[in-house]
Amino acid sequence: MTVGIVAISVLISMGLAMSQGIKWYIYVPIGGIMFLVVTAITLWEAKKNKDSFAEAERLRQGQHFKSASQEARYQRYCERHPLKSPKKSMQSDMALRYRSPALVLELLGALLLGLILIILFEEEKRDPDSAGVKYIVIGVIVVLLYFAASNIFGLKSKRFYLKLTDDPEFDRIERSYMNSVIIGSAQNCISIGEEFITLLVPNAVMCIKRSEIAVVRRADVVGGTNYNGKLLSGEAELFFLNFYVDRPVPGSTDTQAILCKVRLSRFDMQRAFELLRDSGVNTEEQIDLK
Repeated sequence: MTVGIVAISVLISMGLAMSQGIKWYIYVPIGGIMFLVVTAITLWEAKKNKDSFAEAERLRQGQHFKSASQEARYQRYCERHPLKSPKKSMQSDMALRYRSPALVLELLGALLLGLILIILFEEEKRDPDSAGVKYIVIGVIVVLLYFAASNIFGLKSKRFYLKLTDDPEFDRIERSYMNSVIIGSAQNCISIGEEFITLLVPNAVMCIKRSEIAVVRRADVVGGTNYNGKLLSGEAELFFLNFYVDRPVPGSTDTQAILCKVRLSRFDMQRAFELLRDSGVNTEEQIDLK
């Protein structure tokens, strides 16, 4: 039907061109090209829509992997990455979990600016009027070193840890955390313990009793989703574990709402989901699309 509409539109355009006295060997090729281009785009969009519906149905059925080869890669990933538990203490382990890869860039940036500062000191001897620039560079170096020190000493994780210590059940939370397995990457981890599931996300650390979890679902989102107050743009495929509870959650009127969602890699999301399911947490195979 859409192709028919395109054909009619092209014929009307050609008729208008004829009425204006334009030569047929000009408007016929142009009309043909227009018809082919618009038809190709329309068919491509139709195929894309059909594929998206098929993808949505696959996710509703809980099929996370798109192919057998992808599932085989997941199995190899699990074999090559054995599960790990926290060492030393909860505080030191949390500091490690919140240590961002940006630390390297912060230290490198401070080093490069330090070299520039040396050049500026030499330049100042020849041109006293350029002395003010060095103070800007020094200010940027101080800021970068502050961020690096905060990253190294885990100031962010320390704030979260101290807040946890105010919880009346902190001793049990800490014991559960130290006996857990942890899956995830920097600032996005899940600690699966015997009594508590601890979620480490960029803006908070949440400890949930297993009995408080209504259900856990996987989520597969293509860009544009909101995560911890920030909009993740782009067309990249993003993966989360959504933790639902049967109690009011700030900002939601649903009887069963998402308390927290943790962003993970495709393989880590699947592995954490399977561990939660096998350890007795209520899970649903259906994959959330948002």
